[in-house]
Amino acid sequence: MGASKDEPFGTTAIPTSLAGGVPVEISVDTSTFEEAQQPQTQQIAVYEAKRNDECINGSLLDVNQHFVVYAVKNGLIRVLHRHSAMKALLRGHHNSQVTDIRFFLDGDVLGTVGSDGTTSKLIVWRVFEQSSEIMSEKLLEISTDDFTISRLLWHPFNPNLFCMFQTTGKGLQAATLVETTRIQTTMDETESHAVCRFHSPYCVMDGAVQLLYPDSNIADLAWSGRDPRHILTVHEGGAIILWDLKAGMHHDRRENGGHFTIPTKVAILEEETSPSKCCFLPHENSVSKQDQADTLTTCFVTASENNSVITLWSSFTSSALPTKLQVIRLQNPSPSYVMDLCFGPAPQDASPPSCFLLLADRYNGKLLAVHVQAQWNANKKALCVGADYIVPFALKHPIYSWSVVCSPTQDISEEEIQEQAGLIFDMKLFSYQAKVVQCLTLTSYMCLPPAAGYKDSTPGILVKPLGGAKLASAAGSVEPEYDEEYDVEDEDDDDEPEAPEPSALPTPAAVSTNPFANWLGAIAGVAPSPAPAPEPTPVAPKAPPSGLPPGLAPPGMPARTQTQPEPSAPPAELLNPLELLTKQSPASATQAAPAPTPSKGKPKKPRSKSPKGRNRKKDTSAPPFDGKISILKRDVTPPPPTAMPPVVMPPSDPAIIGIDPGIIGIDPAIIGSEPIPASSELEKALGVSTSAPLPATSGVNLDEITKVVEDVLAAQLEPTVQRVVQESMASFGRPLQASMDNLGKKGVSVNKKDLEAALNVEAPLKSAMADTIRSVFIPAVESITAQVLEQVIKTATPPPPPPPSTDNAKTMEMMVNQLAAMNAKMDGMAQEIATLKTASTRNAGPAAPPMPQPPMPPPPQMDPNEMARNEIVMSLRQQQYEAAFTRALSTKTPEMAVFCCNRADMGIVMAGNPPVLSQTVMLILMQNLGAALNSPNNNEMDVQTELTWLQECALTLDPSDPSIQRHAPSVLQQLVASINQRTSRGEPHLRRPLQMLLQVIRGMQMG
Repeated sequence: MGASKDEPFGTTAIPTSLAGGVPVEISVDTSTFEEAQQPQTQQIAVYEAKRNDECINGSLLDVNQHFVVYAVKNGLIRVLHRHSAMKALLRGHHNSQVTDIRFFLDGDVLGTVGSDGTTSKLIVWRVFEQSSEIMSEKLLEISTDDFTISRLLWHPFNPNLFCMFQTTGKGLQAATLVETTRIQTTMDETESHAVCRFHSPYCVMDGAVQLLYPDSNIADLAWSGRDPRHILTVHEGGAIILWDLKAGMHHDRRENGGHFTIPTKVAILEEETSPSKCCFLPHENSVSKQDQADTLTTCFVTASENNSVITLWSSFTSSALPTKLQVIRLQNPSPSYVMDLCFGPAPQDASPPSCFLLLADRYNGKLLAVHVQAQWNANKKALCVGADYIVPFALKHPIYSWSVVCSPTQDISEEEIQEQAGLIFDMKLFSYQAKVVQCLTLTSYMCLPPAAGYKDSTPGILVKPLGGAKLASAAGSVEPEYDEEYDVEDEDDDDEPEAPEPSALPTPAAVSTNPFANWLGAIAGVAPSPAPAPEPTPVAPKAPPSGLPPGLAPPGMPARTQTQPEPSAPPAELLNPLELLTKQSPASATQAAPAPTPSKGKPKKPRSKSPKGRNRKKDTSAPPFDGKISILKRDVTPPPPTAMPPVVMPPSDPAIIGIDPGIIGIDPAIIGSEPIPASSELEKALGVSTSAPLPATSGVNLDEITKVVEDVLAAQLEPTVQRVVQESMASFGRPLQASMDNLGKKGVSVNKKDLEAALNVEAPLKSAMADTIRSVFIPAVESITAQVLEQVIKTATPPPPPPPSTDNAKTMEMMVNQLAAMNAKMDGMAQEIATLKTASTRNAGPAAPPMPQPPMPPPPQMDPNEMARNEIVMSLRQQQYEAAFTRALSTKTPEMAVFCCNRADMGIVMAGNPPVLSQTVMLILMQNLGAALNSPNNNEMDVQTELTWLQECALTLDPSDPSIQRHAPSVLQQLVASINQRTSRGEPHLRRPLQMLLQVIRGMQMG
């Protein structure tokens, strides 16, 4: 049976084993694949890329949910927004060759590596969108001229730990674990970011953990997704090593003034050829070894000869070494291939989930998808059977690098799910190709199995029995060796807890304090890298986490898989911020807990029992950088507060609507929009001081001043007021008269007394006029007059002093007469208004009996939730964010917390160090948002808001803060249950953000 001539075209079956279960080696001649499909393509950018043959496993492109990032010429890195036309450039590696680009999980933290032949740099960035622009900031830079940095591999869930591939003093390539919470840093003078301060020319930190095999270069590394204490490495020369970071240090290596600690090697395998790639499979173990219950890892894959030969292995166990299950060798291979792994979920009642090994030719347009078959065991865990068929694809351009993402299949029915077994996902290959950057999609329909199984006559497939690997040291038989003069133990004597099972995280009994927290991203209490214990600990069998599909353990790619719900916690009562805040001091309730500062700004070093260890010299050439820098937390200066527009209130009386404020010299914005300004506001508007006392009027005739003021009032103010009142009454009376005439024709008349009461504007008009004159006009005139007089006195020649006045009674009498005259004129105005009302009443006709009035409705009852929303909106407008969120959370209604989040600016609320919100409010906000996540009233926009705020709060929260330490464990456990309950709905677009949030919260629980 040859390659399939029907859909899917070119699919070729291969044997998983020989008769009796004997492992096989399969040689595949790809030239015999005459039929090959073409994947679906979506072009991202047109760019003529260059192939890097020195680092075939380095990633030159990576993606997250918002951005596509890839290397371009001259060491620049292009950032494209996946859903808009926005783009940006990262220039940290200008004029260098970029060798690795990797996002941490699916977040906004990006690690890049580049070298120009002299200087190597590793830069940790934050890439984010703000104000319709792509923004970036450097968080950490590791730059050196002494050795070469080639790659970066993130920890599965801890952003403060990554492996850095570097050369040693002997020219060998090793992997160094960089703990960003413990390295010394200084501030860059130009860009103000943290720059690593080396302990010695080849050592980033005294006592750094390094994975190094004697006289051998490390080729690749893979973190175990089951327990990140285990790391798998492959080395040139054929060594395959499983390391345990918590079983004690096996060796202490010193080089050029620095020293490294080498962790315990659990097992070493020796191959005849040099491996070039490794990764963990999602299968619990192989079918032939399903009785082994003491597995340490899942099954794994290694590739050799530049990824042209693939070997499938069984799991590492505490009592036996893994064995080869199958070898697939490409005949007449190209010089190198790109290799990756992709797998997805499967329903429990369907066949086991599918898994694909993807191989792309870096020189020709060929792509192979090798399907790895699985079957369930009694406990519904997936067991590896072996690769059973190959699907070839034809490409127009070769792939140099890629980022592989698994996504659920669209538009698939329940019947098709059962028919397609575990193959219910699509594979998206974001590819960095020779002429273009594009997304290649391999749908589930393209990768279906062939109609018939393997036949001996299949052309291009050669099968032979498989040989084994040489044993270097068996698991369990390696006794860790220790340097008697060196004890790996932190100065604070805090024991590093063993990593708990991701499938059953218990509620932490207490939150330990990390003395190195709050540097490069204390991810809300996530513990730094696993510190080596002084003695080896027995390795207990590990169960696969239930956070993945049944039978699937994570292969170190948590962001590429879909989780299943854990048992949800019983509903707990929401915390009240008012109750918690009253138990704290005001300072502690409104400020974030300060980060513990290491003594003298120096990192804590492992203690040494030997005099030589105690007398080590410390480099004090440059002061450490004491600034608080946080990976996964943006430190953005909030923009200046913007003035809120005034709320326009309607006039209190309809009769004054027609008054033109400009006629009487008052700013129109004052009338009907804001209360009359106080004297201090009037001072600013007029440029004078209304509260200053009148200057001495020596030599000035007060009678003349009084006369001038009286003339101005009589000539300007009185006619203006009378004209405005008359015009207003006329404009008001005309439509009223017409309306009354129409009513009279219909036999309806108006009660005279009711009309008089409605038109009685005398009292409010006089009161408003008096208030305006008293509070605005008179103080302004007095102040202006005082300023004028002061200037006149300063510039004029003073007359001879008059004899002292002995009687001020005349002056007072004149002022009283003036006020009386003004009151008389006001009375005259009131009489004119009364005359106008009388004339209008006469034209109204005979009085009619009063119309029955409907009963007055009761005053409306204000909804408490509406009142709370109004208070929240007002507090947010005044940028009183703590008060707004406290008011929202005090209602104990999750929807109110979502309402507040939708209307608050997260860029301001979560910016700064410490943030605007207190730790107490952030914890209760996370509890409310977790409860709202599964609310039936949630819409799509609310869910996105809840996930965004939960992610940002989780990255900012410090569970060790004394104000929340007692409540944090239970709230985090509730969040885990809420996230898993939401994940169980099977929403494809929410799978990755939910899983990333779950990983961060689990990291907080482990801290």
